[in-house]
Amino acid sequence: MSPHSLKVAIACAPLLAAVAGCASGSPPPMPTVSSVDLPRFMGRWYVIGNIPTRIEREAYNAVETYTRAPDGTIDTVFTMRKG
Repeated sequence: MSPHSLKVAIACAPLLAAVAGCASGSPPPMPTVSSVDLPRFMGRWYVIGNIPTRIEREAYNAVETYTRAPDGTIDTVFTMRKG
């Protein structure tokens, strides 16, 4: 293999890997649980790891608070410090 062919092969390797990953199909569906203990889930949850959205890129001390509303829905409030 010539040096030029080797460079082309190395440059194309990530593209080929990405295409191969797409061709493998979608992952199997995740199993669901039969029930959730909602009262235990309610309250303040401190965010310790995430994939930040645009508004979260400079955020720290993020907290999500979940409250059960009278109609059964769950209210979510997200707070953070910016900077």
